Amino acid sequence: MEVLPIDKVLHNRGLSNFDKVMTPDFARVSGLHGMFISGNDVMFYVLPSDNPSADWELFKSKHYSNADEMIEFFTLITAGFDLP
Repeated sequence: MEVLPIDKVLHNRGLSNFDKVMTPDFARVSGLHGMFISGNDVMFYVLPSDNPSADWELFKSKHYSNADEMIEFFTLITAGFDLP
C-alpha cells in the first residue's frame, strides 16, 4: 500500500472531501483506485479510465465512529470483503 500526498491525485472530480488517500496493491475492479479517508468515512473510489475527463466513481463507502472502526472498515474494503 502506498500513501500519496493529496497533490498527487490526478484530479478531484467526483470525489468527496478527504484527508488522506492510499493506493491499495490490489482491487477487484479495473482502472485507477484509491482508498480515501475523511474525518468520518472510509471511501473506495475508482477512476475507470485514464481519460482526463472521466470522474472518480464511488465503489464502496462506510461511516466510522472511532479509529478502531476506521481500521476495520479500511481493512475489509482493501481485502475485497463486503462491509457490515
